[in-house]
Amino acid sequence: MQFSGLLAFFITLFAFGLLVSAAPVEERDIDKRDIVSEVLSAVQTLQTEVLSVVDSISLLSPITATANDILPLVDQIESLVAGATLNLDLLGLLKREELDARQLGDLTTEIADVLGGIISSVTGVLGGFTGVSGLSGVTSILDDPLSTILTVVEGLIPGVLTIVAGLLGTVVGLLGSLGLSSLLGILAL
Repeated sequence: MQFSGLLAFFITLFAFGLLVSAAPVEERDIDKRDIVSEVLSAVQTLQTEVLSVVDSISLLSPITATANDILPLVDQIESLVAGATLNLDLLGLLKREELDARQLGDLTTEIADVLGGIISSVTGVLGGFTGVSGLSGVTSILDDPLSTILTVVEGLIPGVLTIVAGLLGTVVGLLGSLGLSSLLGILAL
């Protein structure tokens, strides 16, 4: 009985000691332009990586390809988008103040252009395979990651989503036929 009380006392003392001795976390001030530059760099890197996979998809024949041929490539795009989203989400933790897309001008438009380009490239190449049985089940894997990255970027730089929606007006029908309904919803198309 005394042993358990003594043990509880030392555990409490140890825990309190850890709390007291913890070093303060140094805050890093990030300039608005630094955040936007980081976002731009992240989406440009993502675009390069995704376009490489899109090129691989375009090498497949729409006549002979199966959903199983396309699935690993779509999974690869999903993984790339999810990784970039995580990095951007972590960047959001460093953001100290609200950014205004109007103040950032060209950079905001450039980020939107890159994101719109990624979505257009992916949907464009996959649209060539709409006759493949089970394609919408495979492509719907991209629905949440693409929606999430747009939401995260919009959280970092308000106004980007509106610009992307304007850029994707020509692929609205294709988004629906590929099973990207959440993406359509977030873009309000």
